[in-house]
Amino acid sequence: WGSSMPYCIRYIRYIFDNKPPFWPYTLDYAINHECMISPCPTKSFPGVWKVVTFLLLSTGMIMWEDLRGGRCSMGDACSNPTDEDGVYEMLMKNFNRRYKSNRAPLGFYYHSAWFNTAHHGRGFTIDAVFTQFNQF
Repeated sequence: WGSSMPYCIRYIRYIFDNKPPFWPYTLDYAINHECMISPCPTKSFPGVWKVVTFLLLSTGMIMWEDLRGGRCSMGDACSNPTDEDGVYEMLMKNFNRRYKSNRAPLGFYYHSAWFNTAHHGRGFTIDAVFTQFNQF
């Protein structure tokens, strides 16, 4: 998103707070890491936050993990739990993997058809996630 997105975010005074160990971070200073997908910001944007949506495979945090330890790029690509308790368990397992380590955001990447199976929709509750005081 180059410099356009952080400029717009700063312009509308979009602000949020999250207490990170590492991610997210502000663009108070120009980024000092490798730009993986250009364009990247080329200058500082004080008060604008950078939120990572994925990490390197070596961290073990990019992939979702099913209840058998299998890895998948999207939650609905995992081995599907057989009941709503299993769906909830898989959701919380993946949330806690991130929350209790580097707090990289957990993307809920599901195709709408996945929810056509009744127990998928019933088990997919994120209320427990939002009981954490610093989640957004």
